[in-house]
Amino acid sequence: MVNAATRASEPRWSYGLAVAAALAVALLAQLASPGPLPAKAMGQRVNYISSCTNITRPGYYELSSNISPNISSYSGNCIAVLADGVTLNGMGHAVSFGSVYIGASNVTVENLTVLDGDWTDFEVNGSHDVVKDVTTLDQVWGIYVNGNYNVVEDATANGSHLGIVVIGNDNELLHVTVSDDNTGVFIAGNNDTVAYARAVANWIGIGVQAGDGLTAYYDAIVNSTVLDNKQGVGLSGSVGSVVEGSYLLGNSVGLLLYSSSGDLIYNNLFDNTVNVQLFDNNSWAYWNVSPRPGINVVGGKVVGGNAWLFPNGTGPSLSCSPMAQDPYVCSEPYSLGGNNTDYLPLVYPKGVPLPNTTVTSVPSEPPQSDQSLVTTNVATESQSASSSPSQTVTVTITRTVTANSTATVIRTSVTTVGDAEAYGVPAALVLAVVAALAVVALLARRRRGAQG
Repeated sequence: MVNAATRASEPRWSYGLAVAAALAVALLAQLASPGPLPAKAMGQRVNYISSCTNITRPGYYELSSNISPNISSYSGNCIAVLADGVTLNGMGHAVSFGSVYIGASNVTVENLTVLDGDWTDFEVNGSHDVVKDVTTLDQVWGIYVNGNYNVVEDATANGSHLGIVVIGNDNELLHVTVSDDNTGVFIAGNNDTVAYARAVANWIGIGVQAGDGLTAYYDAIVNSTVLDNKQGVGLSGSVGSVVEGSYLLGNSVGLLLYSSSGDLIYNNLFDNTVNVQLFDNNSWAYWNVSPRPGINVVGGKVVGGNAWLFPNGTGPSLSCSPMAQDPYVCSEPYSLGGNNTDYLPLVYPKGVPLPNTTVTSVPSEPPQSDQSLVTTNVATESQSASSSPSQTVTVTITRTVTANSTATVIRTSVTTVGDAEAYGVPAALVLAVVAALAVVALLARRRRGAQG
């Protein structure tokens, strides 16, 4: 036992050290804990959910078990979040035969599986909402987002007619996976971002669509893997969007341009039956930026245009002669038809195995080449009078490639002429792809009208 005399003889600062040490241990324990702190640790009440319900008050909620609706009284939604400021943690449980609906703002729903919902498994009609670690299976619409400034992260949509649909502006899809869907990801809006996505074995991997009252300006598809789809990426009516740092591999058509203009498509690896399909005479894009130091999509030390391969082991990036002053860039431009030319195609490094267009061979996260603010000019080249006139273009790319990625393209003194060329893909396939995108847009517009 420590008596009063002993305590009196101890230096006062020893107690301060003890308190500081205790606080440090508590802080380290908090920092080391995975994910957000439980609601109880934050002083919030935990509201447990064990059956279908409407959430009408802000707070923290947890599913205590798998749930499904009473079929005799089923009205479509099993869980409807109708209050702002709600966090719903599914705790790994599933909602079966009923949908999850968010009709509020500043809501987070996470760690949940939704099966066989009513038309749509998971629907968001709000702003500044977060959907994280959510899986949907076998439904017409997997995840449907209608609003602005929402985030869908680490979500999976499998076996749906439409995997993830986004209608609105400034939304972000991060680390999402879509497979075995008719359309994996569909976007109709402005400044929407798809980053670190995996679109595998769909009819359309990622589609950006304007028309029928919907616009598609300055959207971005970055650092994503698009593999073994009928069509990898489709840009229809897109203006000033960016496709960058991605793998488009093993698709029947890697990228389709339809009624699109001024998109920036650079630092991607193309290895598809047909790499680029130009569907009309008016579509054009920029296919490179001015060369700058950085690790490109195939591991070279210069970022410029794209790497071009074909599944038979050939391609311009394999056969081209490197620039004398820059061995990472081809010395000759690569024409894609019409007014579409990659002036700085990338050299595929010697000794590096060719990509095997299977799921297991594709990295889960392609290298991120533009992680900071970059201002660059598209490389220009004078062309003969019989071809398109020379172009003077200024492109400003603002890229953070985080949860707030943006892409802005400013065009000045741009003149384009010439006919687009189609490349050996059956017209029926291209028409089917375009028709599919149009149907999605029409369904989305009708859905918005019904909800309004």
